[in-house]
This record gives sequence, structure tokens and C-alpha cells, in this order.
Amino acid sequence: MRRFLGLIEWMALFREIFNGRSNKTYGKHHITNIYRQFQNEFLVQKQDIIAAEYSIKQFCKNINIVNLGKLTRIGPKHDAGYISLDMFQKPRIISGGAGKNIEFEKFFASRGSVVDLYDPTIEKLKFESSNITHYETALEGHKSGKFQNSINLDSALRIIKSKGTLSNNGLYLKIDIEGSEWGLIEKSVNNLKEFDQIFVEFHDLHKLTERSFRQTYIKVNKFLAYNFYMVAISANNWNHFVNFGKSFTPQTYEVTYINKFHKNRILKNKLSNFKEYIYPNNKSRPLIYNQPFFMD
Repeated sequence: MRRFLGLIEWMALFREIFNGRSNKTYGKHHITNIYRQFQNEFLVQKQDIIAAEYSIKQFCKNINIVNLGKLTRIGPKHDAGYISLDMFQKPRIISGGAGKNIEFEKFFASRGSVVDLYDPTIEKLKFESSNITHYETALEGHKSGKFQNSINLDSALRIIKSKGTLSNNGLYLKIDIEGSEWGLIEKSVNNLKEFDQIFVEFHDLHKLTERSFRQTYIKVNKFLAYNFYMVAISANNWNHFVNFGKSFTPQTYEVTYINKFHKNRILKNKLSNFKEYIYPNNKSRPLIYNQPFFMD
């Protein structure tokens, strides 16, 4: 019965999409994701649904937003903007994935930061700066075969060190690599400890019914929670919720992390202002409220 009702709901959604009512917000990529999401929610074994729900609940249970100071938003108000703690004037930046919008990278470059941008999906940047080096190479934990050229985080750090551009002004990492972030973090735990601030867009939570993905999800979240403070988290409304059992969670979400060696910055008796900077990534759709992540 559950699968039958789910099928009816999904058929109604596809009907809406192909009738053209949502053609401003649904592209080929999003329709493909919706179909995969249906497979992972309704065409799997019950024990995998239970395991996926448990994994989400454990993640949410352990969320603790730490106030390390006043936050701001870097980049656009909507998609491609990130909530940040302004710790350094000119941090060194490694950016994995930017697409058409490099406002985040442009902001730091204009302040004097040196930025290495890895993105094979764009041939030429709309904004040119001597402080931004664009590599038409994918940043991945291992070669996925999706791209002709790829590089891991260890190699990206070696490039910085070989240039002599790694200083005491801080080191930031931004990751928006459409699902490859899980493998990158899993394979880069030692290198990640070098970063002062990390901005991550997490994708593909519909895959939590797959055992191998679930194991990576748990491992990655444990590592990040042990070594970094979470200072902001928000749902990305480009994708939908996934439903495992009674748990609903966004398929895509964004998190800002600060390395725990900055524990001296903690403001214990003050609430964080991060909610002031949460906006819908897709302004044509309503904001997904963060109920799955925390309670007001």
C-alpha cells in the first residue's frame, strides 16, 4: 500500500512537470534526480528504509550550532551564497565547483585572497582576476570517471605550497561538487584538518537507503563533528525532501564548519545570528524551513 500511494504521488508530480507548470525550476538534471529519489524511497527493502531513517535521526540529534562570532553571507543572497565567519582579511581559498556564479570567489579575490578554483564545467570565467586561478579539473576524492581530469585535495594543497602562497592568513575550502563531496571528505580527513573554515553543499541524501553510501555518510559526519564546529546549516530548496519512515529531510543542504583549534572564539552565552542569512537557493520556490535540522 505504501508503495502504491507513493507511486500515485510521484506520478502526479511528473504530470505537473511535463505539463510545463514548473519549467522555470525543473531542468533535465532535476527530473533525473526526482526519478532516482523515487527509486531509493519506494523500490528498496524495508530494513534499508529503517537504517536510512536512523542515520538521519542520529545526524540531527548531534547537531549543535556553535556561536564563534557574528556571521555574514558571502556571495549572492540566493544560490551560490554561503554563510561565513569573517576570520581573516585575506584567507587562501580552494574552491571546488562554482558553475556560472563565482561571486563567492570574486568577493575574496577583491580583498586580496589568492583563489584556486577547480571546475571542469566552465571554460572561461565571467570575472577575471589575477588572484583567481581557474583549473578545468574536477576536485574529487577519487577518480569517478565523470570527468576527463580530476585532482584530489592532497594534490590541490601541494600546488598551493609549491607556489608559496600558503600563509598565516587562514585557509578556507568551499565544496559544491554535486555529490562528489562525500568521497572527497572521506578520502581527505588528514588534509581537511589544515583548513580554518569549510563551506560544503551536501547532496544525494536519497542514497541513504544504499548501504555503502550510508556508511560514508556516517563516517563523514563523525569526522566533521569531531574536528569542526558547525556554525550554520540550511536546506537547499533546489531539490525536494526525502522521506524515510516518518523522517523528512532535504535532499540537499549546506553547512559551514570552523576548525576546533579556534575554540577560543566561542561565545557561550550568546545565540548565533546565522538564521538571519538563510534565503531560498531557488527564489522561484518557497524556502524549506529547517525543521528537520533543529527545533526553534
